[in-house]
Amino acid sequence: MRQKPQRPQPTEKVLDYDDGDPYSCIAAGREEERLQQRLQRSVEECYGEPEQRLERLAEQDLASVKTALYDIWDRERSSQSNPELGDWAAAQMGRLGDRRLLDYERP
Repeated sequence: MRQKPQRPQPTEKVLDYDDGDPYSCIAAGREEERLQQRLQRSVEECYGEPEQRLERLAEQDLASVKTALYDIWDRERSSQSNPELGDWAAAQMGRLGDRRLLDYERP
């Protein structure tokens, strides 16, 4: 059995810092997660829309868009609730230069 492709890493937007507060790193990590979830919703809203909408997001932050597409693909692949959305996410990753998901899905 082939190994599932690794998840690409998003661009870090919130820098972890140590200012003496033991909770600062937890807060920074949580904020990073919120930003990635917000981007994932924006990417998912591009489904069925003209390709230029996703391209604009990718111009702003290509690494995080690829991460969001991977997460959509992985979620839909395991849940099978909307396989077309998962296929779309894999195809968009391919358009953005990362064919790993398409190659993985190929028999």
